[in-house]
Amino acid sequence: MNTTLFMSFRQWPCTFGVMAYAILFSAAFFAGHELSFAMADAGIWHGQFWRFLTSCLIHGDIYHLVFNLYWLVELGRPIESRYGSLRAGLLMVFLAAGSGAAQFLASGTGGIGLSGVGYGFFGLLWATRGNERGTGYLLANRTIGLFVGWFFLCLATTFVGVWKVGNIAHASGFVLGFLIGRSLVSGRPRIWVPAAILPAILLVVSTLYMPWSYLWWWEKGSDALEHGAHDHSRQYWVRAVEKAADDHKVEPLLQALGHEAFNHEDYDQAIQYYRRAIRASDSPGIHRAYLAYALFAKDETDAAREVASGLQDSDLDSFLQGIPDFVAFVSQARAAAPITGFRKSGSQFNRQASSHPSIDAE
Repeated sequence: MNTTLFMSFRQWPCTFGVMAYAILFSAAFFAGHELSFAMADAGIWHGQFWRFLTSCLIHGDIYHLVFNLYWLVELGRPIESRYGSLRAGLLMVFLAAGSGAAQFLASGTGGIGLSGVGYGFFGLLWATRGNERGTGYLLANRTIGLFVGWFFLCLATTFVGVWKVGNIAHASGFVLGFLIGRSLVSGRPRIWVPAAILPAILLVVSTLYMPWSYLWWWEKGSDALEHGAHDHSRQYWVRAVEKAADDHKVEPLLQALGHEAFNHEDYDQAIQYYRRAIRASDSPGIHRAYLAYALFAKDETDAAREVASGLQDSDLDSFLQGIPDFVAFVSQARAAAPITGFRKSGSQFNRQASSHPSIDAE
């Protein structure tokens, strides 16, 4: 067994090397180790393109891992035997990066697993099937049916919400592999192979500019905030909220924008954002507390009392608990007592408003 495994590594070092790394990364993921450095996340927008490669090595569960490794070995060996380990390795890089980038462009988030590479191998072997310049691997009709059927099954399960699958990675991996395969068996591969891998490069570079993605705007706003550019941060976060399909996805941004509006004494805008955050949240207590405070600051006492009457002690964070007048107002509202004597001087309120927290919603 050990001799057979050793011989396999010697004969197909690229295929089995990737398999070994996939087992290592996936095992670490199963064990609960921190692998954020390897995920295709917001780091992509900072030029960390290698994340498209490392994220392919991580799998969600043992079935995901075994399925992908089986096809990696089954389809990767004839490709590596025919074109050599270096070319096979470069092929994996382009397929992994291109399919991962396509998925990232479509969803704003990256996936995990080697299925994009697997579909790329499948596309290449289908494109070279029966050609004397191909690998000589007999791609059976049963295998073709399995890959095509699996693709549409994954589409269906994703559509009905049963299973979230990187269908864009599957499709783009196949297309890239097919294009590379056709170029390899063309009469002029030195011309057509570079042309075939160009789409993968363009897909990767395109991930640097994704104005259609609310997550891209969110990240730009967070970067601006880190550099002290609060006005730019607010503008970018407003765009993120506009691009989001629903407020549930941007609940932290709604709160952050409410705080920013409050700090600029734009209480109407702050109230609007806090109300949206309440509707978007499964635990809206903290948003209700800030809504009550914004109404209180605007001297809409009756509306503030109505909101404050339903607050719990845990809804007031350390900032709000540090404002004695508002804490007393909330206590009396909850006790349904008459509200008297709660008028602030402008200077006192402005000092408190200027120290209102700005939230980094990254």
